[in-house]
Order: sequence, then C-alpha cells, then structure tokens
Amino acid sequence: MLFAQQALGTVDLKEILRNVVKSMNVFLDYREKYYGVSAKDEKTAIETAQYQSNDALIKSKLVEYQRWWSANKGASINLP
Repeated sequence: MLFAQQALGTVDLKEILRNVVKSMNVFLDYREKYYGVSAKDEKTAIETAQYQSNDALIKSKLVEYQRWWSANKGASINLP
C-alpha cells in the first residue's frame, strides 16, 4: 500500500522506505526471538538499502520475508 501511495505521488519515497524498514525490523526481531533466525545481517542489508534509497532491494526483501512467513507461520515457536 505504501509503495502504491508513492506511485501516486502522495508520499515521499524516503518516508515510505523508513516506514517499511521499521515494519521489517519488527518482523525480523519477532522471527529472531521466536524462530531462532539471526536478524543482524538482514537488518544491516535493509538499513543500507534505506540509506541508499534502494527501493528495489527493499521490495525484494519484503517479498522474501512474506514467502518465509507463508512457509513457516505454522511452525512451532521457541518461547523465551
């Protein structure tokens, strides 16, 4: 939805990337905490992409995370 707003010119790309990366960081924290998947390298990659305004990489990471979630959302989690 945010990228659609950017296409319409109603929201600045930097603002969109900031919001998307913020949400992706929440997902990565959740995945690390409950599924044991390290988030350090992924966070570095998306933060670098945000800094460089690389929306193509952000979009590809978003698709990657959506696929991961679809495949793993029914798996058992680790409770801290």
